[in-house]
Amino acid sequence: MKLSEDGKTVTVTLGTAITQQQTKKEVVVQNIKDVDGRKIEQYKTDITFLDLTIPTVESVKQIGPKEVQVFFSEPVDVTVGTSGGFLIDGGKYSATVKSVDAASNSVVLSTGTLAVGEHTLTVNPEGSEVVKDFAGLKVAKTDLKFNTVEDKEAPTLVKAEAKSQTEVILTFNEPVSPSDLGNKVYHTAETADYQAVSVVPVAGSNNTQFKVTFKNPLPVGATKILVSKEAAVDNYGNKNSVVLSTTANVYKSSLKFRHV
Repeated sequence: MKLSEDGKTVTVTLGTAITQQQTKKEVVVQNIKDVDGRKIEQYKTDITFLDLTIPTVESVKQIGPKEVQVFFSEPVDVTVGTSGGFLIDGGKYSATVKSVDAASNSVVLSTGTLAVGEHTLTVNPEGSEVVKDFAGLKVAKTDLKFNTVEDKEAPTLVKAEAKSQTEVILTFNEPVSPSDLGNKVYHTAETADYQAVSVVPVAGSNNTQFKVTFKNPLPVGATKILVSKEAAVDNYGNKNSVVLSTTANVYKSSLKFRHV
């Protein structure tokens, strides 16, 4: 199971695929608490496993000197290390599946060193049926163009959103290194008393969002959130030369379950 960055949606991945497309199953949600520790009432519903929608490729972008991220209309079932389902410029550059993320409907490819300029990614080239959804429906052969550029800009902090008095979601304008970021996040001032105890990437964000947890409750109201100098490092090695700062509106919140 994966919790979305807004803390309101859980994606459940079954251990065994349900092959009967019209199978109806009861889903029960119970023993769940909100961020304030209050128990959420039990919820039951019936769902039907029926998928007749062909998955499609929506977009592609370069996210690092040797990495490309491909977004689909739904989660796809491909194996890490696979290369047959993707070609760049007709095979001029290598393209191997590095990671798959169902939460963002995306696949990250490890590539050769791409020259600056325009390139073409082909998904499921002629004769390939590698890229499918979890119902076995194949992605049609698709060509998408994308551009690579020389990136010399340091990451920036876009926003900080408080989910509770001890948890904040940070959003950067591009992927940053979790190991470099570490726990170098503070509220109010860069002192040990205000330092985060945990900073972890949000599932599906490709390291653009991080869940930050503080030991003690943050003060209610507008609270300054800080990222230390040179703690935000992107995939190209660019790092922030100054402390990054933004404001989070901290409040007490509650959560109720809603079927979507």
